[in-house]
Amino acid sequence: KTKSSKRTLTLTAEAREALHAHLDRQEFERRRAGESWRDTNLVFCTKEGKPLDQQRISYNWTAATQKAGIPRYRIHDLRHSWASILLADGVPVERLARMGGWSSVAMIYKVYGHIIPDDFKDGAGVMDAALRRARGNG
Repeated sequence: KTKSSKRTLTLTAEAREALHAHLDRQEFERRRAGESWRDTNLVFCTKEGKPLDQQRISYNWTAATQKAGIPRYRIHDLRHSWASILLADGVPVERLARMGGWSSVAMIYKVYGHIIPDDFKDGAGVMDAALRRARGNG
């Protein structure tokens, strides 16, 4: 959306493979379109190289979710799923904020606080171990 929102993302191996396959299909479409191809330097575009419109994206997304047999949800919900999975797996909130482009960790705590693993038990265990070491018991 803005210059400051641009960031580099590290993709999974599966995502990289899917993008390479997509680029191969896109190259085929480019050759097939010939002179009518409009080079817009987009990763996702029409068969003529033009930008996709929101209705087409929504239609294709709905068709893909139906074909995959998963419940219908909005494309934007993917970002929430991504954040939820990473937080539940222990990715630090500050790192997720940078990765996702959020300007504040406060919003992440507000929206995803119920997902963030409860560190308090781990903290107590760490303190117990530190106190044992300080007393010379371990």
